[in-house]
Amino acid sequence: MHPSWNMMTASVGKKGVENMNRYWIVLIALGGVWALTILMYWFNLDNKMIYYVVRPMLEKHYSKQKRDVKI
Repeated sequence: MHPSWNMMTASVGKKGVENMNRYWIVLIALGGVWALTILMYWFNLDNKMIYYVVRPMLEKHYSKQKRDVKI
């Protein structure tokens, strides 16, 4: 050990490594989220989800409502 080091600097070094590991995990997770958003854009998945999932739910909901006036 270097004479100017003490137990405090040694423990900070270990925490620095742990923080660096967390940094890489967060960076990889953000990269994965970014890749998913690119795939959603590329294949137009957001509009397909609206068409095949949300729209039928809305139609089912609004079809159940009673109407006062027929158009």
